[in-house]
Amino acid sequence: MQKLNLKKLCVGSDGIEAMTLWQKQLCAQQQNIKPNADSPFQHLILPYHDTRNMPRQADSLQGGSLYWIRKKKFFARQKIHLLEARQNDEGKKFCRIWLQPEIIAVESMRDRIFQGWRYLKVEDSPADKNSGNVVEDTEDMQRELQRLGLL
Repeated sequence: MQKLNLKKLCVGSDGIEAMTLWQKQLCAQQQNIKPNADSPFQHLILPYHDTRNMPRQADSLQGGSLYWIRKKKFFARQKIHLLEARQNDEGKKFCRIWLQPEIIAVESMRDRIFQGWRYLKVEDSPADKNSGNVVEDTEDMQRELQRLGLL
């Protein structure tokens, strides 16, 4: 079985700081919600992302990450804690992707626009920014280099 990651567009976030704040607020809200007795994962206070479809290759995602894309470029990833099949109040099924809270910056790499999520092979995944000899650059520096036409 080949190990896989997921990739997903990050809509409405201005970067890692904004995403971190949003996810902390999401976790704080979970503490104030009555536990769902039907869920074996009701004790989790972790960030999550809900998506319409459960990945068919869920077993291949064990130990994988969800890679976030913003403005057609990868910018961050989070380790997948687990996938949970759920149902909303109207009976519609969906998948809750529970994520580890640490958001890891990754090398900026272009990708095409798509809807929903897609599988991402490990060998096609961008490297973490703090791995190896990569010089970590700020988002401001990236914007300035783009403005100058250097990126």
